[in-house]
Amino acid sequence: MTQDLILHVLAGVLIALPGIKWRIFFVLGIISGVGKELYDLWDYGLFDPLDMLYTFMGVAIVAIPCYLTRFILSYYKSTKG
Repeated sequence: MTQDLILHVLAGVLIALPGIKWRIFFVLGIISGVGKELYDLWDYGLFDPLDMLYTFMGVAIVAIPCYLTRFILSYYKSTKG
């Protein structure tokens, strides 16, 4: 994995971290991945789908455990109740 792709994963993670409290940041992470690549297409004439995919992966690293934890906790509370 190149340094550029690692930076895209880190950017996705950093954008999504506030999503632990406010879920809108997960959506903003996806929008920023698409927006950055559209900017690259407009500015440089290059569109790299791997950059966008790796940004999405960074968001998923935060979002998936967050949603799984919320699901498990809500299931536990509903069955205990």
